[in-house]
Amino acid sequence: MQYRFLILLLLPVFLFAYEGYIPSTTPNKPWFTGPLISASGNITPKGHWNIEPYLFATASSAVYNNDWSIKDTNTLWTLQNQVPTFIGLTEWADIRFFPVWNWKHRDHAANWSLGDMNIQVDFQLYSSSFPPKNWLPSIRLSIREALPTGKYRNLNPEKNGTDAGGNGAWLTTLHLSMSRIFTFANEHFLNVLFNVQYGLPSPVHIKGFNAYGGGIGTNGTLYPEKICRANFGFEYNLDRNWALALDVVGVFNSTTRFSGNPGVTEAGLAATNARKALIQYSLAPAIEYNWSDALGLIAGCWLTVAGKNSAKFTSGVIAINYSK
Repeated sequence: MQYRFLILLLLPVFLFAYEGYIPSTTPNKPWFTGPLISASGNITPKGHWNIEPYLFATASSAVYNNDWSIKDTNTLWTLQNQVPTFIGLTEWADIRFFPVWNWKHRDHAANWSLGDMNIQVDFQLYSSSFPPKNWLPSIRLSIREALPTGKYRNLNPEKNGTDAGGNGAWLTTLHLSMSRIFTFANEHFLNVLFNVQYGLPSPVHIKGFNAYGGGIGTNGTLYPEKICRANFGFEYNLDRNWALALDVVGVFNSTTRFSGNPGVTEAGLAATNARKALIQYSLAPAIEYNWSDALGLIAGCWLTVAGKNSAKFTSGVIAINYSK
């Protein structure tokens, strides 16, 4: 009799100790860190901040020609460190900073350089609740300004372009980001993200060897390409901690124009400064491990799959996300 009473007394403890035994009608909010490229439709709330250091290890070993074919080039190896930092200002706006550092190596030449600094202000147009109450995604409008802090002109020809860190232009970009989480069986979640952006750069005064080409005696004004980019991102959690992610990215840039003295190359040929319109398609699959809703790690690769007048590259990427 005493044993029966003890079993009845401990039965509720056994039931609640077995995770998932009693199903809940309200799903737990998933823990997501990524994906690698696509951005969420939500801002960082007021009183909170977020930091997500990235490390890209990239090999650019070829270019896509005007006819979409591949032409091999001397490989440019790049290590790039980005440290996006987000600070919530109000319930409907935040500010983001994107400092960048580079290390590049090509043909026995190597160099460290500072990249262009980006500052971005985000505005929450609509915030989807969780669980969602309707079909609308979270929608965020952003204005980003790239400050030309990286070296881009009067490059050392013996460095083979490894001392270039930026593009020299003030680049104003409008971003529209949307995201929504779909729930399956109250325990699996699919996060779908969509981003589109359009960038307008300022004219750039270039001299000598520069990020756009150039040569000895180059001196003039370059009108950089307008930038259009769209990408889809997906995240699906396998369990509470592990998740898979994928980005599909398309870049569509206009031509550049140059006026002035184009200069000559070291071989005595006319230097090239302008670029043709380009198209580039790439994928970025990744895997995540999330310790909590505030701390997660994501690692994967980013690689081109097709292009026109653009670089062919493969990157290994790792990032850690922490918010408070």
